[in-house]
Amino acid sequence: MSPEARDLKLGRRLLDALEDIARDEAIPALMLEAGGKQPEARGLYESGGFTICPAFGDYPEGPPSVFMAKRLR
Repeated sequence: MSPEARDLKLGRRLLDALEDIARDEAIPALMLEAGGKQPEARGLYESGGFTICPAFGDYPEGPPSVFMAKRLR
């Protein structure tokens, strides 16, 4: 991604919009899987309140996956 695109904070805006939709639909939590070699994405999720959680669904535990979740109120 270009530096100019980063300045638009598109990732943050998309994440905020997704959370708004989830709250409107009374979804209690969001969960995600990110690759371990995506530090920028992980930083976005952590700054948005996501924390590390156990693997879920059919995903195997461990590298290269990082699992994160956020409770919505």
